[in-house]
Amino acid sequence: MEQLIETVILGIIQGLTEWLPISSTGHLKLFDIFLSLEMPISFDGVLHIGTLIVILVFFRKGIYKILSALAHLDFKTEHGKMIPLIIVGSIPTALIGLIFGWQIESAFQTILPIGVAFIFFGALLYSSKLGEDKTDNVSYYAATMMGIAQGIAIIPGVSRSGAPLQLHSCSELNAKKPSDSLFCFQSHQY
Repeated sequence: MEQLIETVILGIIQGLTEWLPISSTGHLKLFDIFLSLEMPISFDGVLHIGTLIVILVFFRKGIYKILSALAHLDFKTEHGKMIPLIIVGSIPTALIGLIFGWQIESAFQTILPIGVAFIFFGALLYSSKLGEDKTDNVSYYAATMMGIAQGIAIIPGVSRSGAPLQLHSCSELNAKKPSDSLFCFQSHQY
């Protein structure tokens, strides 16, 4: 019964924090530490699978249009142009995760590094409010930067939506109007 309560608490934390530009993984780690839980990494994976399902359902129309464009090898429409950008954005995310994943996981097991990450990336996210209006078009450079940001977001305390949002606003993209493409990029890392 106690494990069920812990699971429900962690599920609620994941559900509430995943959609905000704050780190759900960082919050889960903090609750693991504060409640003296030792949840396996696979449990964190299960929570993120739930998030992936929600992303797929919420963005199903856009994802369908992207997949339809891919099936027709149509790379000229708005959704077809997203395909190579998503691929380009996925490469740095995958490389960072593969190369640094285990080192980051082991380094962020205590409150101090997670707290430092919260403060540092919170300040960066706040600075994104200072951006100027630019373009709504996502370039290969912006896709690469979003991929790097999502790769960095494996650090507990760094938000998977907040880090790309911050880079989104610092790049040539419109800081006040992040596009759905930002969240389409996010779905590939679950």
